[in-house]
Amino acid sequence: ALDNSVLGFEALVRWIKSTNEVIEPRKFLDILYETIRQPKYMALKTKMRHELSNKLKEYPNQFISYNLKLEQVAFKNAGNKVHAEILKSCCQPSRKIILELSEKAMTDRINKKVIIDELMVLKGFGYSIALDDFGIESSNLQRLRDFPIDIVKIDQSFIKDLGLDVKADNLLASLQKLIAELGIKIIVEGVETELQKEILLNLGLTIHQGFLYSRPVNAENLPDMFHRLGRNHSPI
Repeated sequence: ALDNSVLGFEALVRWIKSTNEVIEPRKFLDILYETIRQPKYMALKTKMRHELSNKLKEYPNQFISYNLKLEQVAFKNAGNKVHAEILKSCCQPSRKIILELSEKAMTDRINKKVIIDELMVLKGFGYSIALDDFGIESSNLQRLRDFPIDIVKIDQSFIKDLGLDVKADNLLASLQKLIAELGIKIIVEGVETELQKEILLNLGLTIHQGFLYSRPVNAENLPDMFHRLGRNHSPI
């Protein structure tokens, strides 16, 4: 945020092999999703979320965001099912939770009405809905009007040339104005340089996520991250 505070955490999955090699999600997520469908491993996702929620008890004022696959909200009663799963895993029912849907998964094959209805159910339970990866592949501004979106996460492809290409600066400024006029909050992803940070702040884009602030860390290492950012270890 503008004062360098930590507003929340995004839950990420990493596979750490016995050799300490860290495998990124894109290399194993499809296998993981198939695995947790098997009865033997169906509780794994809930267990991981519960462990994370427990580790974050010392930071009750920060939100947690979870990524959802589109298929998880693409059928009737999906909202109630997602809510029930999160209730099982959340140690702090009062914590703010954001559910992120990747725009990469938005296609013409989905039943838009069903998804809108189920997202409204989730909003009724108090969740905020974020549209992730905005700006890549087949971005569709109409989705910002039709879907009950609270937050847009602008993909790093929109900011990689900030300060280097006036078209990139103007495009982001126009996008910021459009989204703000719709009453939707903006998080900018992939912030890696001080120049990007400065331009974003001048545009009024004050909520950032990226390596400039921190690479992904284990929950146990959060005190060190707060220290690096010049924040107290206690919750903000």
